[in-house]
Amino acid sequence: MFDRRISNCLYALVVLTFMGPATWANQQQQEQRTEQARLLLGAGLMIQDEPLKGVDPKVFPLPFYMYQGKSFSMRGLSASYEVLGEDTWSIRGLARFRTDGYDADDSSYLAGMSDRRNSLDVGAELWLEGSWGNIGLDWVTDALGNHNGQETRLTYVRPVRSALGIDKLGLRPMLGLSWRSSNLNNYYYGVRAKEATAARTRYKSGDSVNPYVGIGLDYQLAERWSIFSLFRNQWLGSDISDSPIVDQHSKISVILGLLYRF
Repeated sequence: MFDRRISNCLYALVVLTFMGPATWANQQQQEQRTEQARLLLGAGLMIQDEPLKGVDPKVFPLPFYMYQGKSFSMRGLSASYEVLGEDTWSIRGLARFRTDGYDADDSSYLAGMSDRRNSLDVGAELWLEGSWGNIGLDWVTDALGNHNGQETRLTYVRPVRSALGIDKLGLRPMLGLSWRSSNLNNYYYGVRAKEATAARTRYKSGDSVNPYVGIGLDYQLAERWSIFSLFRNQWLGSDISDSPIVDQHSKISVILGLLYRF
């Protein structure tokens, strides 16, 4: 159970990595390519729903950091390095820690299951920026041989500064699609023959397409201080939600926090 709590906190950092606070997104990307490196530090609180049977929603405190250099950046549990790029586009190498793992003792419904490990995914990302918003397309594969799967994500983000006529308020709505391979889904949501019981049938998952929406909000309290909130909902494809160890059709995360920009 303790390992699962760590995973939940790590997942929150991934959500922060993926969505990013609006304060950071509203900084002009052209300036980031020429100015000195920037660092954000903060702390927050995460509320996360769980799709696995018998696993209750969790509430955890969490740290947050984001480093942005001219080519290298780190956000939560993700790191990227720009290989090619100009003011409006970039191609980056990508590494991202995956936190879908769980322990069999997290729930009575999982009793008798083998623990599923977290992993490290690596791949590449294409990022486009314009007055119409930002589009990201990334692909990653398992680097540690745990799930041996792949995931592709397509995301559209529309940063809005001075939202609702308030100068210090920023919004960052987003929507996207995630494709997960059968190996990835089956490792985390499948039930192996030796794990099957009368109440938990053997299950082999296929690949899935999972749409998601989210919104980030921040308000600048002072020159370097801001508060932020993040909401994200992902609908699970049928190859995930049909698993006998899953009892929900979506995953919801809410994050609240305070940031300091150096």
